[in-house]
Amino acid sequence: MTIHVLAYAKLNLFLNVCNTRPDGFHEIQSLVQTIDLADRIRIERAPDVSVVCNTKLAGPNIVESAVRELLQEKQTQSGVAIGIEKNIPIGAGLGGGSSDAAAVLAVVNQLIPPQVSESRLSEIAGRIGSDVPLFLAGGCVSLAGLGHPERRHSLRTETFVLLVPGVHCSTKEIYEEWRPADSTVRANELGRNDLASAAARIHPELGDVGHIMSKLGGLYSGMTGSGSAFFAAFPNRMEAASAVEQLTRQELGSRVYYCQPTRSGFAELSD
Repeated sequence: MTIHVLAYAKLNLFLNVCNTRPDGFHEIQSLVQTIDLADRIRIERAPDVSVVCNTKLAGPNIVESAVRELLQEKQTQSGVAIGIEKNIPIGAGLGGGSSDAAAVLAVVNQLIPPQVSESRLSEIAGRIGSDVPLFLAGGCVSLAGLGHPERRHSLRTETFVLLVPGVHCSTKEIYEEWRPADSTVRANELGRNDLASAAARIHPELGDVGHIMSKLGGLYSGMTGSGSAFFAAFPNRMEAASAVEQLTRQELGSRVYYCQPTRSGFAELSD
């Protein structure tokens, strides 16, 4: 049996950095919406665990780490073969790796007995990466602390336009560059991201990207996650499509996407 699944990207509609913990990690508050830009994943039972991706990744694959931890939790000798087709840009703050891990955790939990509980699956996801639990739920979710889901909200109605420059942002480097002065009293303002100034200090060209997106005439705009992708929100598809055409005509050398909100963090595809 082969299962095909879409693992969706996410946008941080706002992101507040609250403080730095003694362990060096940062506590945040954020409002996240999953969107229909997605990686495609193929999963089937196999004698061992194998993960193949069409894009070369730096370091160990988070999906393999997630699967091995789940199978260890189940105390089973079964394995899975996983193929990943990356469509979500890497190093752009869109959560592609975490989304892949969450989708695979959920599917493998159903595919190979015994099933672990939802709460236990969320605990495993949290150990793999701070963004992984939010994709088990998906939709519009507020995050707190180290980025753990706190509350679900009504699905956003905006259509989003993404601009992804050819810049790879390291989450670790961006957070290390963040300073308390980068946070302002405009917390929870849609489009506001306390990491944007830090990202622009390391990658000055991101300041220009933010300016371009702010001039599109959307309801709000901003950077997602630790960058490098920026988004602009529009009240309807027609205005979003016009913005896509405008960005395309400028020939910025960046990838442009037109995205809708999703109700979940992943979706199984029917045969």
